Amino acid sequence: MIRNLYKTQKIIIKNNEALKAEVSKALVVFGSIEEKIIWSQTILNDIDKKGIFASDDEIGWFFKNIQLIQDELNGFQFRINPESKKET
Repeated sequence: MIRNLYKTQKIIIKNNEALKAEVSKALVVFGSIEEKIIWSQTILNDIDKKGIFASDDEIGWFFKNIQLIQDELNGFQFRINPESKKET
């Protein structure tokens, strides 16, 4: 029975390590996405300040919709709390 418990523990530890590796990979991807969202917001803000699209109705409509999408994306926070990182 102790042998079975030991084998089960080894399997659980191995699976846990594999899951930690997958979470680490996902966090890298999420961090990259967050950087792109921030970059996109910066570009949209610069364009909006210049008023480039304000004069053309069709392009202005499209730009406003791009801004709405960007506003939705800005709501995503992928960074981990420093305290929760200590648990891993």
